[in-house]
Amino acid sequence: MANPSAFHELVSLALRRVVRDWHAGVPCPSFGALRRPQVRSKSCPAGFDPNDPYTHYHSALARRTAFVFTIAMQLGQYVSIEQPGSSRLFLHCYRVMVMLGCVMSHFCFCHYGSAFKKPSKWLHNKP
Repeated sequence: MANPSAFHELVSLALRRVVRDWHAGVPCPSFGALRRPQVRSKSCPAGFDPNDPYTHYHSALARRTAFVFTIAMQLGQYVSIEQPGSSRLFLHCYRVMVMLGCVMSHFCFCHYGSAFKKPSKWLHNKP
């Protein structure tokens, strides 16, 4: 997504309806709760300083992903975006996806028989 030609190719694939089911795991170094110092919060998901290069880069990746997925949704394709349970990813563009029909599902990885239960949340429009 950071490469403009790759981004335009993904938009083209969505517009031509080549891919029926999209999935992304947006890199979450700046969206996670474990990063210190924190650069964003749930009340300020765009970042405390949106012009900071580190924050801006990760926000741009998230926005480009939402842009491609919004196009895909409007053309009848399925989308899902995976994030850790404590993620602060959901910028305004993801709230728009909820208005277009996406729902949030919460579950844990390694839940069956493992002591490690990593929480995860997925924004999706899949039945």
